[in-house]
Amino acid sequence: MEVRDAGRRKRADKTRRDETVPGLFRAGAQTGLPEYKRKYHGEWPDRSKAIFALDGGIMLKYDHIMFDMDGTFVDSRNFHGLAFQRYFKQCGKDVDMEAVKDALGVTILDIFHRIGITGAEEEKAFDHLAEFYLTDADDLILEIPFGDRAKETFSALHEKGYRMSVVTNSFTELTEKILELHGIGYCFAEVAGADRHSLDKEQRCRSLLEKYGVDAGRALYVGDAERDIEIANTIGCDSCFADVPIGWAKDKRRVYEELKPTFTVQALDGLMDFL
Repeated sequence: MEVRDAGRRKRADKTRRDETVPGLFRAGAQTGLPEYKRKYHGEWPDRSKAIFALDGGIMLKYDHIMFDMDGTFVDSRNFHGLAFQRYFKQCGKDVDMEAVKDALGVTILDIFHRIGITGAEEEKAFDHLAEFYLTDADDLILEIPFGDRAKETFSALHEKGYRMSVVTNSFTELTEKILELHGIGYCFAEVAGADRHSLDKEQRCRSLLEKYGVDAGRALYVGDAERDIEIANTIGCDSCFADVPIGWAKDKRRVYEELKPTFTVQALDGLMDFL
């Protein structure tokens, strides 16, 4: 009788767990999604990396989480257009805002080249741009919209003890200023942004993991574009595709069918369903 009761208790516990699975991962829950998306939204999260502590509790799923910034948790297209327009005007170059916005998504060096800043002007332009972000763009930075519940998600992950970094093609000085002025700088261990000597985003990810002694298999990379998922696949860490309204992905079907991210969220707080 005692054994049968134990079996019933286990079945009841399993039923309760099944009933409380977050909708993001409940198979077939998001039936309104296109077929190529549905199978990734419907998968269960991989719990195989959970490590149990001696007291029976579960340690953190990852040792380091790397976040892309533009399009992942900030809606920055308009900001970059206005900021570059203001900066280039200071440099004596009259640049159309829409032309600047069309160039977004590439490196800062590429933007300089498209505007006509090349050769000996490049080094000076990089130095002046870093100074510009620190002194002349606060008003624009404060107007940058964040993704839905992004700030709350970072705060919650920080409270859970996750070490997080931002890896971005925006300038380090700008990224740190955005995090500071929006009150979430304390959530991040480091910012690995672009500068004159660090335009390789993949290498910056590798350098972060090496610096903190993190195996790629214990890291997660969260991003909104094809290149983000490509980088995660190349360095061997798990990936989360931020399929969010502010995202910059150009070919989502490729992301789902070819690149196959480990996880997908449609708002950043979806991370809390598996972290």
